[in-house]
Amino acid sequence: MVLTHAHWDHALGVQGFPGVPVVAHANYLGEIERDGEVTLRFLVENKFVDADTFAFPKPDLLVYREMALPGQGPALRLIPTPGHSADHLSIYDPRTGALWAGDMLSDMEIPYVISSLADYERTLAHLSALDVRALVPGHGHSTCDPAEVQRRLRADTEYLAALRAGVGAALHDGSTIGETVARLAGLIAPQPEMEGTHRLNVESAYIELGGPGNPLEVGWGRSFATMAD
Repeated sequence: MVLTHAHWDHALGVQGFPGVPVVAHANYLGEIERDGEVTLRFLVENKFVDADTFAFPKPDLLVYREMALPGQGPALRLIPTPGHSADHLSIYDPRTGALWAGDMLSDMEIPYVISSLADYERTLAHLSALDVRALVPGHGHSTCDPAEVQRRLRADTEYLAALRAGVGAALHDGSTIGETVARLAGLIAPQPEMEGTHRLNVESAYIELGGPGNPLEVGWGRSFATMAD
């Protein structure tokens, strides 16, 4: 079983398949060490798991770079795709062009740039070079339309470029983080349901691109730190 990343909604299913080997990105263990305690509190408080019986999956294989999935089945490729999270991992079948994209390339969400804007940009550039004929995201709808795949890649790439340009311009002008959030509020119109996600993206990009502030007190860092409050 391949874990696309350590976020709670992608790490719960492993318990349903006892004894199945688990594959994860090499950064998975660090993500669990950093966020595991607060994530566990969130899961217990929302009654998703029992604190006495739940444990985060322990990988049998860690992926450091692109490689073939071991086994006797089809030659699937494991591709590190950081940006959404530092341990994000995608699965690609070069025979059929199928891509299992984890928390990327949704038709219902903008990118959640939780880990790194720069990494996310590199990831999308890498995926854009693949022959993707079938796309399975973790959220939203799957598609077997190559034109739709390219539309999502293009839309997410353009959003990240606009995010970088907008935050960079705000920093150049000396804008505060709050002023930058207000300045870029129209970037995702008309998607009001994504306003909260966009605000966190702007705040985190502001810090990543050199703006003043504590990454644990704004943006996605604060969101994770307060998840179980």
